[in-house]
Amino acid sequence: MTTTSPPLPPPTSPSQPYIHISALDAGHLDIEAWEILADAREEDNELLRVPSLAFLLTHSVSGKKMMFDLGIRRASERTVEGEPNVLVPQTSEEALRKGGVDPGDVEVVVLSHLHWDHVGLASEYPNATFIVGPDCTHLIDEPHPELYVLPNPVPSHSTQPLTASSFPTSIGPFPQALDYFSDGSLYLINSPGHFPGHLNALLRTSPSGSWVYLAGDTVHDWRVLKGEKAMARFHHPKHGLVCAHEDFEAAKVHVERVRALVEVPRVLVLIAHDWEWFEANKGGEAFLPGRIPPKLD
Repeated sequence: MTTTSPPLPPPTSPSQPYIHISALDAGHLDIEAWEILADAREEDNELLRVPSLAFLLTHSVSGKKMMFDLGIRRASERTVEGEPNVLVPQTSEEALRKGGVDPGDVEVVVLSHLHWDHVGLASEYPNATFIVGPDCTHLIDEPHPELYVLPNPVPSHSTQPLTASSFPTSIGPFPQALDYFSDGSLYLINSPGHFPGHLNALLRTSPSGSWVYLAGDTVHDWRVLKGEKAMARFHHPKHGLVCAHEDFEAAKVHVERVRALVEVPRVLVLIAHDWEWFEANKGGEAFLPGRIPPKLD
C-alpha cells in the first residue's frame, strides 16, 4: 500500500468474525478491446471473452448468506440494446443450487451497479433485500435501455438504496466505507466513477488477517490495475465519446485507490470480469461448493 494509505485494520481478537466467499460462474460476454483499453485498435477486431462473476458471501458467526452481484440472466429474460455476444451456461441461482445452496436462503444481495450483466434475475431471490449504491434510484423507477439497464432490475419494495451519508467510516485507501455487520468482517465501499451507485466490497476472509476486495467494474481488464494498460476514452467518428466509465476522472481516482491494495500482502483483488483469474481457477476450489482460500502471502 502507498505510504499515504493507512493499513487495513488487524483482527480485534482470535474470534474475529470474517466472511466465507465462493465464486459463481454466472455467464460470459465478449468485450471489444478498443472500447476499454487505450492502446487497442478497432481494426484489429480483438475480442475479450470475460466472465461476469457473482459471489456467495457467508458470515462466519451468524451464517447469514449474501450475494455480491448476480451475473447475467437467460436470453429469454433480457432485452439489451446493442447486446454483445453472450454465453450463459448457468445463471447464478443455478450455480447456487448445484453447490447445495437454495437461493431462497440468501438474505441480502449487494449489487455493484445496475448494468444488465450484473443484476441477474431478482425474482429468483425472493427473500433477499437488495442493496444498491447512491444516486441510482432513478434507474430503478424508469426504463433506461440506452444506459444498459434492464426494466425493473430490482424489486423496489425490497430494495435498500444507500446514500452518500451511508458511509460514515474510512478503511485503508477508501474514504467512504460502511462496516456492514459492525464487526469488521465486511465493508461496503462507495466507488464512484464507473456508473451511478457503483459499490465495491472489502471482506475479511480469515480471523488472522486475510482479505478479498471485490472491485466490480472499477476496471474491465486486470492489466489496467497493474499499470500495464490504460483505460480508453476518446471520440469515435461513429459512436461519439467512447468510455466505459460515466465519470472518467472519478474513475481514475478510484482505480488508484484500488491499485494501492494490489501489492498488499494477504489481499486478493478481484474484478467482475476477471478473465485471467477465471481461467486459472475455473472448476477449482474457489467456486461453489468450494471457497476462495484465504490469501496467506
